[in-house]
Amino acid sequence: LLSAGTRAEDKLDDDCEVDLDNLTDIFEAKKEDLEKRFEQVKMELRQAPDKASLESRFTDAKDLLHSLEEAYREYHRDAVQISKKHPQDANREAIEHHDQISTMFGLEQVLSRREAST
Repeated sequence: LLSAGTRAEDKLDDDCEVDLDNLTDIFEAKKEDLEKRFEQVKMELRQAPDKASLESRFTDAKDLLHSLEEAYREYHRDAVQISKKHPQDANREAIEHHDQISTMFGLEQVLSRREAST
């Protein structure tokens, strides 16, 4: 039972790490694409042949910078959400494990006691 609790805790930690890694991979790919597109628009901005092209490329550059900022904000929001959820999940897992051990010894379960008081 003790090793099952440790395995469950390890799996929870690993799942959180995988979630954060996947989120980072998605963000990095999106960021890389936006940065490449921005570099291209910067080049076109420098080489704009007339005022209309210049204004158009400038608008494109601002839009890409805005998209990049939004990507950073989205990544940060999601990473914080995953990071905040992990301790809650770990606490619940620890209580469930404690309750399994308590049941073996015929003791009152923490989780059922908390649920009964709410």
